[in-house]
Amino acid sequence: MKKIVFMMLMVWGISVPAWGGGNDVKLKYFSKLEDKAQEAFKDLSRDLGLGLNLIPLAPAEPLGLKGIDIGIEVSLLDIDQKVPYWVYAVNDQEPPSYLAIPKLHVQKGLPFRLDLGAIYAGVPTSNIQLIGAELKWAFIKGSVTMPALALRGSYTKLLGVKQLNFQTQGLDLSISKGFLVLTPYGGIGGVFIQSEAKELPPPSDLLSLDKENISLFKWYLGLRLSLALVKLTAEVDFAEINSYNLKLSVGL
Repeated sequence: MKKIVFMMLMVWGISVPAWGGGNDVKLKYFSKLEDKAQEAFKDLSRDLGLGLNLIPLAPAEPLGLKGIDIGIEVSLLDIDQKVPYWVYAVNDQEPPSYLAIPKLHVQKGLPFRLDLGAIYAGVPTSNIQLIGAELKWAFIKGSVTMPALALRGSYTKLLGVKQLNFQTQGLDLSISKGFLVLTPYGGIGGVFIQSEAKELPPPSDLLSLDKENISLFKWYLGLRLSLALVKLTAEVDFAEINSYNLKLSVGL
């Protein structure tokens, strides 16, 4: 068990170097964008939404009534560090080439082939924090010959960034089929983002930004390796900006 805990901490720890001190999201210098500020705010909201929506990191098959999965995961969002809206979002300095978001993720099996999940994320040396929840229904459980099919709804809420009232909703359809210790899976779905700027600090305090409501399509592919109680899951989410995700978990 100590080795398992150590491996989970290692997965969490790889994200720490991605953000150095001073990378709090504040929108402090958005006023420098002048008449392009609204378009830049929409692009920033899109990028954040694709990084902060709830990543499935699980096959379609249900956990079962006694099933539980507790893990840590890291999502890497491939951002363009030289675009002005990222530079001005993080204190007028060049951000890292990717946004790394470590998360705690718990999923519990319920009756009627339902799985309930919750996440918490806190980006090291940044003001980004996140909470979220999901509900998955495996309307086809799957068998030796039949793949599992599931619908999932999700919600996330950004915390810690005073300048943003930000949340996402997600809806996706997934399919999976286990082969011995490996379970490949995939899915398609939508990400729906609501982003509103507020309490902007000087020199952007006089800037007026409209609320953005953004709808995005994404699809994803993943693979789970199950070794007794330990599971390693990798997933790539494909959208306007891709994210690369890894999860180490223990459970039944």
